[in-house]
Amino acid sequence: MDMIDARKIYDEMMQSSDGVDGLRSLQRDLLELAIRYARLRADWRMEDLEGRIAMDARRRLAHNAFIDSCDILSRACVKFERPDEWRRKLGSDRKEIGDFACLVHAILGVLAR
Repeated sequence: MDMIDARKIYDEMMQSSDGVDGLRSLQRDLLELAIRYARLRADWRMEDLEGRIAMDARRRLAHNAFIDSCDILSRACVKFERPDEWRRKLGSDRKEIGDFACLVHAILGVLAR
């Protein structure tokens, strides 16, 4: 996944919650989990082998939580009759979803300038 694709998915996901408070809360949860996972992934990259082994379980759990939050928001979009095409575009490949979390973190940082 590249930044352009991630930005398209991000924008669609953000628009899917327009005007629906219940979706905004789930969307915020997803963003917070993306940031958490991206941080762990960056920290893992900087660790030596021993540090990586120590972090593996925590990183995997954060990754699973992010994937779950994507699924939860998507199901809620369907429930509220909002678009969820962003979730189909994101796909089911763990690596791609993890990359998306990291790119969401970058998008949020750039948008905050």
